[in-house]
Amino acid sequence: MSWNETFNNEVPVGMEQIVLGPLNYADCLDFARKNGFRWVEFKYEPDFMDVPGKAELDRIRRDLDLARIGCSVHATYHNRENLGAVDDEIYHRSLRLTRESLRFAADMGANFLTLHPGDAPKEHGEGPVWDLCRRRTWEAVGGLADEAEKLGVVIAVENRNGCDPGLRKYGKTPEELLEIRKVADGRVLFTLDWGHVLTTGQDPLEFARALGYHNLGLCHIHTNNGRDDLHQPLGRDDHSFRVFLEEYMETGLSVPLNVESKNLSDLLSGAREITAAWKEINGE
Repeated sequence: MSWNETFNNEVPVGMEQIVLGPLNYADCLDFARKNGFRWVEFKYEPDFMDVPGKAELDRIRRDLDLARIGCSVHATYHNRENLGAVDDEIYHRSLRLTRESLRFAADMGANFLTLHPGDAPKEHGEGPVWDLCRRRTWEAVGGLADEAEKLGVVIAVENRNGCDPGLRKYGKTPEELLEIRKVADGRVLFTLDWGHVLTTGQDPLEFARALGYHNLGLCHIHTNNGRDDLHQPLGRDDHSFRVFLEEYMETGLSVPLNVESKNLSDLLSGAREITAAWKEINGE
């Protein structure tokens, strides 16, 4: 089942699994089904969460199809994995774990694997270290796109946040993300993280327009104070988000709008806000 077939004219609201949260993989799917989420992005974090065995994965995949819920997987990142690391050991470990994430996504029957571009110490600024970070990100994403294509998964590159003042993160601007897509011969899409954009001082609506709606694979919807990645529910009256939804509808997209929060209450609140905004715009 393609992600375009998932929503059937329903509000395309999904959810992100909470790392170190109360729900394992099967429980996460059950929560999504009971609360009307149409998409789940699972997290591959073997150091923090027990990875399902083959039998459980088969059950989850079957239950996703029966519930007509789409899914994606977010590649491991909680141990500061870095696909642009200038340190050889960190780079190769990060690449290995992202490949594991990709295989997990394929076993789950996921449509996308979300991953982060690399980063380098900010103290180096422009120059050889930053150039190496970019080249390694290109190498990693290009190789992963090759493997993903064979497995029926699409790589979705996520924009980085403006936190961690000691790091220069690749992929904080539309121009940098489009550069990655170009080097990968257009074989990757993007995961637009609304809250990440806010922490960089940019307007998420303009960010989405610059990326191109047709280049979006997924969205992570949450808000913050403009400085910290708080993952708070985005209100239905947010002007940029309402215009984004209007343009989303006009473009005929079926991109999942995944609520990303740090607790279940905020997940549900964020879903209600997206649903309310969607219905108000549609005059329901």
